[in-house]
Amino acid sequence: MIVGRNSENTGGASCKGRDSLSVANAHFCFDVFKEMSCGHTIENVLLAPWSLLSALAVVLFGARGNSASQMEKKYLHCIKQLYKLRPENLDFKNHLEEARIQINAQIENKTKGEVKELLFPSSLTASDQLVLVNAVSFRGAWKYAFQKDRTVAMAFRRDESQSKSVQMMRLQGHLKLGSIMEPPGQVLELPDLEDRLSMVIILPSKDVSLGQVTKEITHEKLNNWISSGSLRDTAVVLHLPQLRLQGFPEDLAAVLAALGMEDIFDRSKANLSGIVAGGGLGVQDREDVFEKSEKRVEHAQAKLTAGSYNSVSIRSEEIPYFTLVKGKEEKTILQIETMEELYVANTIFALNFFKHLANTSADTQNLLFCPWSISVTMAMVYLGARGSTADQIAQVLQFSHAGVHRGAPATPRSLSSCDFSQQTQRGACPDAILQAQAAGVIHSAFHSLSNAINVSTGEYLLESANKLFGEKSARFKEEYMELSEKYYSTEPQAVDFLECAEDARKKINSWVKTQTKGKIPNLLPEGSVDADTKMVLVNAVYFKGRWETPFQKKLKGLYPFRVNSTQRKSVEMMFLHEKLNIGYIADLKVQILELPYAGEVSMFLLLPDGIAESSTGLELLESEITHDKLSKWLSEDTMGEDDVEVYIPKFKLEERYGLKTILTSMGMGDAFSQGRANFSGMSEKNDLFLSEVFHQASVDVNEEGTEAAAGTGAIIFPMDSLAKSINQFALEFSKKLAESAEGKNIFFSPWGISASLAMVYLGTKGTTAAQMAQVLQVSRDQDSEFCPDSEKKRKMEFNVGKPEEIHSYFQTLISEINSSSHACILKTANRIYGEKTYPFHKKYLEDVKTYFGAEPQSVNFMGASDHIRKEINSWVEKQTEGKILNLLPDDAVGPTTRMVLVNALYFKGVWEHQFLVQNTTEKSFKINKTTSKPVQMMSMKEKLQVFYIESPQAIGLQLYYESRDLSLLILLPEDIDGLDQLEKAITYERLSEWTSADAMELCNVQVNLPKFKLEETYDLKSTLISMGMTDAFNQSKADFSGMSSEGDLFLSNVFHKSFLEINEQGTEAAAGTGSEVSVRMKLPSIEFNADHPFLFFIRHNKTNGILFYGRFCSP
Repeated sequence: MIVGRNSENTGGASCKGRDSLSVANAHFCFDVFKEMSCGHTIENVLLAPWSLLSALAVVLFGARGNSASQMEKKYLHCIKQLYKLRPENLDFKNHLEEARIQINAQIENKTKGEVKELLFPSSLTASDQLVLVNAVSFRGAWKYAFQKDRTVAMAFRRDESQSKSVQMMRLQGHLKLGSIMEPPGQVLELPDLEDRLSMVIILPSKDVSLGQVTKEITHEKLNNWISSGSLRDTAVVLHLPQLRLQGFPEDLAAVLAALGMEDIFDRSKANLSGIVAGGGLGVQDREDVFEKSEKRVEHAQAKLTAGSYNSVSIRSEEIPYFTLVKGKEEKTILQIETMEELYVANTIFALNFFKHLANTSADTQNLLFCPWSISVTMAMVYLGARGSTADQIAQVLQFSHAGVHRGAPATPRSLSSCDFSQQTQRGACPDAILQAQAAGVIHSAFHSLSNAINVSTGEYLLESANKLFGEKSARFKEEYMELSEKYYSTEPQAVDFLECAEDARKKINSWVKTQTKGKIPNLLPEGSVDADTKMVLVNAVYFKGRWETPFQKKLKGLYPFRVNSTQRKSVEMMFLHEKLNIGYIADLKVQILELPYAGEVSMFLLLPDGIAESSTGLELLESEITHDKLSKWLSEDTMGEDDVEVYIPKFKLEERYGLKTILTSMGMGDAFSQGRANFSGMSEKNDLFLSEVFHQASVDVNEEGTEAAAGTGAIIFPMDSLAKSINQFALEFSKKLAESAEGKNIFFSPWGISASLAMVYLGTKGTTAAQMAQVLQVSRDQDSEFCPDSEKKRKMEFNVGKPEEIHSYFQTLISEINSSSHACILKTANRIYGEKTYPFHKKYLEDVKTYFGAEPQSVNFMGASDHIRKEINSWVEKQTEGKILNLLPDDAVGPTTRMVLVNALYFKGVWEHQFLVQNTTEKSFKINKTTSKPVQMMSMKEKLQVFYIESPQAIGLQLYYESRDLSLLILLPEDIDGLDQLEKAITYERLSEWTSADAMELCNVQVNLPKFKLEETYDLKSTLISMGMTDAFNQSKADFSGMSSEGDLFLSNVFHKSFLEINEQGTEAAAGTGSEVSVRMKLPSIEFNADHPFLFFIRHNKTNGILFYGRFCSP
């Protein structure tokens, strides 16, 4: 029979349904089989239960009502859709024999001639209304062929007294074999060539009758007998009769009736009103339902590796047996045919990763990593990735080698040949559902391979475990959580990164330590997670194996180990004299040795013959090794058994890495990039990126065997890290401005000031840099190093908050800002003007261009400073559509000026819901409780989002601009004089809480908002000094050695100018900064009457960054 095992599917509901159907089919199979066997104790029995079940299911689909005589159209339509039936009109009444012949011909054609005369004469009558037919045909080739020249005549014993001569085939090889305790017997699996189906042979012991096995077999017992834990790879000599069985025409009506299905064959009781609109339809008599099946499995062309097989001999001629053809693993449309393809992908990734790692390492440094641990962790990340982010991960992890190749049409049989890593761009798999199933190919393969890894043999211990640690307050897609648990057994665990990040880190490390038996105690270093962390995906791998032949205890004394041609170190050396597989790569002059562990695991050693001058001898091997070459080197063509004396060091290694730099250099850049990362499969907001991936591996090789462990952790952060810093700077900066601007309007662009200062920060060092980082809110206490000094060259630190990371964030945020929709205009630009005679570092100028898009302009400050000032002002005016004039005032630059860095930001947005001009009227704006001024007050009533602030009491309103990329947030104190209290209370954390999606309520809002213009100019030097940025402005202390080696640069001033206009259509805003170096429901109705001082922000919603900050208190 054909049964499904270890079903994989991308849809939970359909998977459960399919599993249930498989179980039902198995139960039905054994019930029918046992009933049929009762009357045929010495006859062969052949049954295709799926065929019978399918036909009966179609009948069942119409089984209800009774009455009338016409075929219901609805029934025909449904069975056509659900069972892929093609209803055909035949004339049973007038041309009965022709109809029977036509049905038989179609069945014969569908089964390639194997099933003939399904319906014999007299099986139909002229009164028949409907014939439902199902046919199943299977033709397969053995994965391991029987040797034709070994097939001989032998006796097959039917019982203790009867035997019969048969042609007995012979097969010698490694097969899946298991034992049955009750009743005693053996179970053997013979896979087909494509590994989709298997024949299972159940052979009772000599003293057990086949009838006894027939009575005992159940679906549950069969599952247990053929489970991966029961069947083991075993060296087998198999004798199996050549056979051809033809199921005899069986009156299955009697069998089914005996099982309780009686009414359907009784015209007076049958209820098939789902088929006809009236009565009178039944299965006419017990000769109407017949099942006839035929199976033929031909000799295969597969090759069996030669060797000695003498551990088990199965001679099936001794006693009767029976067979099953079972599904080895039920496949989705895009299921990888074998796990071998994922092995290939993982091996290619391992070798590529090794080469990138070696390139960043000192020649004499040890390398140790576990590619499986890295791959499975990144596959969990890949599960939530979309778009180019997913494509890049797939490309780096070599998923295109895992059963997906280019150029094939997108059909159910060949869709697995779509280039999975390229399908989004190429459109090779246009159907979104099939694309999703394509992803399931990879994840199903990881699931299968993980299960295979975790099957304990008793000879060695190999375990792989995954875990998902998620911030308890974060919202992740339910589908992602379910699929990660389904495919990767992640056991999601909620932790409190927000309030207890260090405790969460220790909890993660404790889990890894437990899984690796104490070998990986501290995977995540201090500072690697913080309150911003949203998720950590972790894999842990542990292996412990003993040598098949243990080494002798360590040789006496120490032996020299040649590190290179000039350096030697003393080591403990182990010795073994044994017959082992050994090979030689002639063109590379490298020996290959296989050291087997007990079980089916081996260590392979690749040893160069000698060491050339100033090398380790490994350089050529490392550059030449590829998957194809390695496969060839490890094959029987290269390696053979020989008598070998082995001397290898007894050693322990423990290595740890931060993988961000390596994975990025391999092509996985988007995942680590704020602004470009697409993890919309994890989060609806698509606001996540991969911050870092940590990997640690440990191995201990000694005389008894090997103990090894590895852990990998991928840390997911929200994309607002830089936006958070800018917002924190905005609030701190506004409070400083407010100290000297009581009763005045404030308007500035924190983004513009931050970007301009960040370009200066790029060239600072020492205390100057530390002060700027503190003021810009980008410094962190997360720079703790976790590697010894000697290893810094090749091991990466956790560098969120480090200068290079900060500038990279600016780069992605600039890109994000400049990619706004057509509904509004939002653009930012940077430019650097440098004195043409001054020796600036080339790298600084290149980095400013790379990170900030600032084109360096070589100008003549020394000879034409005022002309250059006007040129700079003209550029800013152009970038801000004429809104920012004369950014740099007279005398702002002079002959001693060496550099001017400029940022310009311009925004023009149209309201999502516009105010009507005719509704704008003059009203009073209350400056305080005693003073008011007239303003043009805009008005509208619309469904809008509001939020409430309890302390100090205030109400907030969000007004979206078209496309909702940006919005205006207004904070209105309840008290007319409450603005000062609100400004003092506001912090980044509170503002985030007040304006979060959870805090927003949709209401019918009557909005009254002043129509106004603001234009503000600031000399920021004194404000920045008061915030702690002192050294940059001090000629004797400033350290701008990142810009130039001259040592005479300092920051003389920072100018900022901003413009804002809010009217009925929307908002127009601009800013310039120059740094001189020298569903329908009833909603509540509320009124939002902004007739007294308020705060406002223009926010970039995807990044949550505040582009403009304002205080309006004086019209």
